[in-house]
Order: sequence, then C-alpha cells, then structure tokens
Amino acid sequence: MIHTRLFTFGCSFTKYIWPTWADILGEQADDFINLGRAGGGNHQIFFNIMMADKKYTFTSNDTIAICWTYVLREDTWRDGKWHNNSRPIDLHKTKEWLITNNVDPVGSHIKTLSYIKAITHFLNDKKCNNIQFSVDDLSASARAGTFPWEDKFASQLFEEEIKMFDNKNYDKYFDFYKNYSRPRPKNEAYPEGDLHPTPLEHLDFVENVLNIHIDDIIKQKVQIWDQKI
Repeated sequence: MIHTRLFTFGCSFTKYIWPTWADILGEQADDFINLGRAGGGNHQIFFNIMMADKKYTFTSNDTIAICWTYVLREDTWRDGKWHNNSRPIDLHKTKEWLITNNVDPVGSHIKTLSYIKAITHFLNDKKCNNIQFSVDDLSASARAGTFPWEDKFASQLFEEEIKMFDNKNYDKYFDFYKNYSRPRPKNEAYPEGDLHPTPLEHLDFVENVLNIHIDDIIKQKVQIWDQKI
C-alpha cells in the first residue's frame, strides 16, 4: 500500500513521453511527485533526492521510490540546471568516450554504490517507506561482461548494496538490447523501435519484480496507455 505522498526519482525509465512504473504507482497515491529526468545519471538522482527532502521534508508517511540508472552517466550542474553526458549506446565507442570524458568505470561504479548506501541509510533514518531498483545491472560480474575491466574492490566492499539489486533491474529482466523479439513502438526519436519499456512492460515489472499489487481498475488504465503508443 502506497503511503500519503509518493516521490519518484530516476531517468527516462521513470519520466518519459508515455507513462512509466512511476505513473502506475502514482495512481495509488494521494499525492504523486515525479522527479525523474530523462538522461539523468545517479549523481543527479542522489542530489535531486536530497533537494526534494529540503523542499518537501520527507516523513514516515511518505514513500520514496528510486530507479537508479546506468552507472556510466556523468552529470554536471551549471547555469542553474543539470547537464547530462551519457556514454554512447554503441559499446564499441564506449572506450573512446571514457577516455575523452575522463571517466573511470570502476570509479563510476563505486560512486553509484556509495549513493545507494547513503540514500538507504538516509531514508531508513527518516523511517520512509522506500522502494529501490535499477535500470542497470549493478553486479560486478555483469559489468565485467560488458566492459573489459573487473571491479573486485567495489564488489567486496559494497556486497550488501549489490545484492539489493541482483533481481531488481530492468536490464536483466527484459534484456532489451539483446532481445528484439518484443514489438517496439516507433517514434521520431527512435524510428527503428523505442527500447524504453512500454506501460504494460512497466506493469509487468512492478507486479513480478517489485511484487507490488496493482488493482484491476489501474491495470485497465495501463492497457489504454499502452494502446495509445
């Protein structure tokens, strides 16, 4: 059961051109504040959570739901707003991007796991109901399989935080970038097919991964959302 206010944080998997998991959960909340931002990284998510607490003052009656995003995203704040710098989708160009942007993958992994640890303790101290999951697979074995590096130090140091997300991430559940058998909606930004989860896929994730019950009236609404895209 969602508490009085629901605050959601994440990237485009949280706030997109069509409804996401956040909007589905928002249907069950008295007040719903979606602070997700397309392209945002975990640096930005961390600070948005802290800034939201300063603005709204989280209480034990609130639910804070966080979808941590891809580790290799760099955010900077300037001119009064966040600027995003994401790695290329083409993995062959990633090494060049890392060098050009002075990004160390192990450092990015440690930074994200540190944010997760800090936010978990922060929300527990606030006695908020908190829901945390991720887009990215945060396990060291998965990262080593994607990039030519191994992060033994972080995997040992942050073992507890990594286990929190072992079975709670979109990449592992849907495997969008390898499994093209699912029909994908096409739009101007993605003429060959948009890999962002559709509303029905978000519903699948909410019910079968997060194990949150969604009532039939909301499910019917999600069906309509899905048909529109």
